[in-house]
Amino acid sequence: MAYLTLLVIIYLSPIVIPTVYSCSSTFKLPGTTTEDQTIEEGQPFLINCTLDKSKAEYDGREYTIDSSMLVMKHKNKRLVKGVNIINNSTIEYKVSRSSMKDSGYYFCFVDIAHFHSNSSNLKLICPTKIIIGSKYP
Repeated sequence: MAYLTLLVIIYLSPIVIPTVYSCSSTFKLPGTTTEDQTIEEGQPFLINCTLDKSKAEYDGREYTIDSSMLVMKHKNKRLVKGVNIINNSTIEYKVSRSSMKDSGYYFCFVDIAHFHSNSSNLKLICPTKIIIGSKYP
């Protein structure tokens, strides 16, 4: 019995993923983050999280919020290194040399614990998707 071996070569061309806004105005979120990004491995990237308002409602009460209450998370871990306060409404997360492990969603939250010490709830601002890819020859 003869066997036929079929060799299929698939050329994966670079996929261009359009930059889109991570959050829409229809979601009524208290702020925005940087647009989704596709980054070549080894290159830097930056994500800003900006509050659109200085007040937020929680449990029927209004509170003053600012950038000191913002939290960035990636893969369910709070980011500390690389996070800086830019002004009263904005924080940034900066990576100087990206790697594949940096791919994924980055979430920005207002830390509700500032309002209630027994609370660990985070109120979503907006996510940003980062895709890290290798350079094609």
